[in-house]
Amino acid sequence: MTAPLRLAVVAADNTVLNIVDALPGFGVPDATLVLDDGTARIGGHWNGATFLPPPEAPPAIPAEVYRGQALIALFLHAGVTDEMIAARIAAIPDQTERYIAHVRFQEQRWRRDSPFIAGGAGQFGLSPAMVDALFVAAAGL
Repeated sequence: MTAPLRLAVVAADNTVLNIVDALPGFGVPDATLVLDDGTARIGGHWNGATFLPPPEAPPAIPAEVYRGQALIALFLHAGVTDEMIAARIAAIPDQTERYIAHVRFQEQRWRRDSPFIAGGAGQFGLSPAMVDALFVAAAGL
């Protein structure tokens, strides 16, 4: 009896889709089968000679960080200080909106999905991707 072979199922873009044990003659439509030397990983790539590992997943974006962490990250990575934020808040013309922003600024935990964060980011020219990166950096402090 013939022993099964360990095969990597590789898509047209050279991404490893699956790893299977199959008998000779096994086929998969629209895929290439490559003998696995033990280094193939699902999500990795076949470069025609060797298997490359899958790319690292981007870091998870924390849902919230402590105010102190956020302020340090803002200063280190965007040059924004708490005084600059306070000045922007003080310039809000509507008293109610100004007070709400002041209270949100004083909260000990800052949430990524907060309208305060989204509005403040826009005030300082920070894109959503930049805010995500700041939250990741803040969580590491």
